[in-house]
Amino acid sequence: MIDFNQESLFKLDAVNYDTFDDLIVPILVDGEEIEQVYQGYRDGLVITNKRLIAINVKGLSGAKVDMTSIPFSKICMYSIETKGTIDLDAELDIWISTVGKIRFCFSSNSCMHDAGKLICKHLL
Repeated sequence: MIDFNQESLFKLDAVNYDTFDDLIVPILVDGEEIEQVYQGYRDGLVITNKRLIAINVKGLSGAKVDMTSIPFSKICMYSIETKGTIDLDAELDIWISTVGKIRFCFSSNSCMHDAGKLICKHLL
């Protein structure tokens, strides 16, 4: 489960759509399609046309994986913060109704803008 009190999750880069296929494809519902995939060292974020799926790989072996599904219908708002000269993380904050805020860190502004655009597409 995502720790909503944690400052941020991951340092993400865009990767191939099939990066997390073995985890994600079995839980997709009819009509759900992967639109973008981001990966940090081991963890990741998958954006589909219906939800965000945060992937948290646990333990030294990585055998245990936690996946948190965040439906677009539960996202209240989001904000983006570009990286600067000293602060090298681009950040996407998402507020989830009745739960709280989650922050995803990206390695580049373009990855964060792409993720923000996809979320906006499904919220508006």
